[in-house]
Amino acid sequence: MQEIELFIAKEDWQAAALALIDFMDHNPNSFDEKVAILAATISMHMEDQRDITYEYISSGLKINPQNYELYLLLGEWYLENNIDLSYLCYENAYYLCQKQMGNNHDDTLYIHSVLENITKNSSINVRPVSFIILSWNTLDMLKACLSSIDDTCYSGAYEIVIVDNGSSDGSKEWLQSLHDIVLIDNPANAGFAAGCNQGIQAASPNHDIFLLNSDTEMMFNSLFTLRMGLYQSDKIGASGAVSNNVHPSQMINEACPSPATGRLYAFRNNIPSLNSIESKDWLVGFAEIIKRPVIDSLHGFDEIYPVGNLEDTDLGFRILESGYLNVCCHNSFIFHWAHASFDSNNINDMELLENNARIFKEKWSMDPFYYSNIRTELIDLITHKPEDSFDILEIGCGTGSTLARIAYLYPNSHVHGLELMEKPAAFGSKKMDIQQGNIETDSLPYSLHSIDYIMFGDVLEHLHDPEQTLRKIKPYLKPNGSVIISLPNIMNAGVIYNLLRGYFTYQDAGILDRTHLKFFTYYEIINMMKRCGYEIDNIFYTSLSTENTESFKEFFDFLCSNEEVAPRNMFDAYQYYFKASLKD
Repeated sequence: MQEIELFIAKEDWQAAALALIDFMDHNPNSFDEKVAILAATISMHMEDQRDITYEYISSGLKINPQNYELYLLLGEWYLENNIDLSYLCYENAYYLCQKQMGNNHDDTLYIHSVLENITKNSSINVRPVSFIILSWNTLDMLKACLSSIDDTCYSGAYEIVIVDNGSSDGSKEWLQSLHDIVLIDNPANAGFAAGCNQGIQAASPNHDIFLLNSDTEMMFNSLFTLRMGLYQSDKIGASGAVSNNVHPSQMINEACPSPATGRLYAFRNNIPSLNSIESKDWLVGFAEIIKRPVIDSLHGFDEIYPVGNLEDTDLGFRILESGYLNVCCHNSFIFHWAHASFDSNNINDMELLENNARIFKEKWSMDPFYYSNIRTELIDLITHKPEDSFDILEIGCGTGSTLARIAYLYPNSHVHGLELMEKPAAFGSKKMDIQQGNIETDSLPYSLHSIDYIMFGDVLEHLHDPEQTLRKIKPYLKPNGSVIISLPNIMNAGVIYNLLRGYFTYQDAGILDRTHLKFFTYYEIINMMKRCGYEIDNIFYTSLSTENTESFKEFFDFLCSNEEVAPRNMFDAYQYYFKASLKD
């Protein structure tokens, strides 16, 4: 190890690399954060080693996410391509070094000089953030929230603006005793949108806006990684965090019932990554940073939504409409209790959501939940590895949320979409290659034999001739290409039970959606795919607990006792999902 350090000190990079290889050959299990630092330092000075340099830094941070030397190296790595991310890495290195070593340590002073130098000699776009926190009878959670900011965030990177919306639980009096915040004291609840707008107006004009709920707790590196996502591109207007208790599109897959478990998760998760962001139509406003020029150009939130709910959705679509992107940073976890203000003030969340959804639809002429749904069951049928390169086309892609998730999970994939409805297609085209068109009547603007997967998520049942469409797309698939499809099961127990009682009532959604033109059972799906020249590789179904055979147990026990009746699981199925390949 000393020999390697000696070669590095002499800047003899070739000799240092050979010494490192020899060390690792004789000590194959000795890779630690120190070795990661040495390896990254050496490879950074070798030609064509950019990718491996990042891998060394990333591997070291997985061992110790608080190693400030690795953030310093990461800052140097970003110098070539993104000066803003370089600055943020240097700032984080300074913050961590300051916490661990003190203000007067040689390393702290050196990193501070690096920060001063990059600020003086480069054009840095990064702005500090203004936390905008609305307070409404959540005193204990608010105290924990502010404490978490103090514990995990570099003090030179933020200010705190709190808007108290007429609290009566002592929050107002406690906030008035603080001297390091900007406080707006509303005599009554002005609503979430109006309160946030007040906070935005009171924030320092050169700060980005960080909307943070009072029932959250910041975690290790959550501010840093959220800002890293925000400044990956000039096209990004807002970045949002993932959490334990949030809309499913930003929900983590691991249970974190308390801030303590959240801190453990964040320590493993909140690490720099080259593939950490996912494009979104909107971001849940519980924890979201918006670039100041973007929020100023939009004049804040639209205040037509009472109290709260969907004003953040509205803002996301306005950000898209103005030409910027919303991104979710999967490596920025923030703990969230959720609904604290509504619960403490006896607000009916579902009733409010339904009312605000009507307002949203009237304004935008579009249902954001219908067109922005992520079809995870369909994504699970993709058989490529995460690092593979492939092309996928989604028919009926809405605004492209499923495609965006695929692009995040498979960073080397090429995603394309075709959407019938003009408005969702227009919003989707802001994010990726989505075109408006009718699969049944329009020609497809794609090269023949170029697509690995063509996806139909609840589309074929809406078509006049689904078999003609399945034949139409075949020339666009590669020889080993596949279709991925979901179809509702007309034989579902709930439908059959009501049909035998004389009812076949169309609905706004579900199996009996009034816009469905065709209906399918398991056997009809198999036969249709055979007729069209496909062979099903994998098929499964989902059921709804309120509409499975257990809900009609006695009746279906009797029905299925007849040997000529189909198997019972065919009544249990609500939705079929399958992948089918071209027949040889």
